[in-house]
Amino acid sequence: VWYWFLLFPFLVCFRGIMVTFSRAGYLAFVVGSAAAVFFRKKILFLLLLIGFWLVWQNPDYLPSGVRYRLGQTIVKQQETATQTAPIENSLEQSARTRVGVWKGALWMIRDHPIMGVGYNLFETKITHYWVGGSIDAHNTYLLIASEMGVPALLIFSWILAAMFWIAYRLYRSSTDSFSRAVALGFIGGMFGFLVSNLFGSRLDSHEVSSYFWILAALVARLKLMEESKVNS
Repeated sequence: VWYWFLLFPFLVCFRGIMVTFSRAGYLAFVVGSAAAVFFRKKILFLLLLIGFWLVWQNPDYLPSGVRYRLGQTIVKQQETATQTAPIENSLEQSARTRVGVWKGALWMIRDHPIMGVGYNLFETKITHYWVGGSIDAHNTYLLIASEMGVPALLIFSWILAAMFWIAYRLYRSSTDSFSRAVALGFIGGMFGFLVSNLFGSRLDSHEVSSYFWILAALVARLKLMEESKVNS
């Protein structure tokens, strides 16, 4: 029961995400939390889905700052259902820029699918595929594929999948409450990490990248310790 007091620093972290005004941060927090609840207990996940539905139907339940930021995404609605204008035309400037860069990155990948354009050259090369000038990819997966090729993205995805499987097996097989808690937290964090990197090149941040791989190594080590304990 004492673990429930950890909810307070958890909410402090959520407050920190709120003031960043990052829509990707909001979404990553929701997905990561939902993933942790799903693997922890299915009945709690069902209750969480009901809560999400209530919030969807009644946006006033959201904090005013979050509601205001989400409301900024769409600046004008499509006039008719059959309108053929690109969807980004209805988005605010930040979201519209991302969509344009992503389209340019896809063209870059089509031109250089195997080897990419070269490491750390995205901002230089994107000027040939997008009229907005030099800019970051705002998507880790497109960044890896465009700079180092689709095979590099597949290897990166395989590493992430392997880390998830290690964490999941640790959570399911361990009898140690600490190991299970670390594994469950890592699983939830990984889902948030995956979503966050859809909207930004988060691995370019030394703080994010370092903590992620350190936590991944700790989870892998805990799994090895668990296996050695079982074998002995």
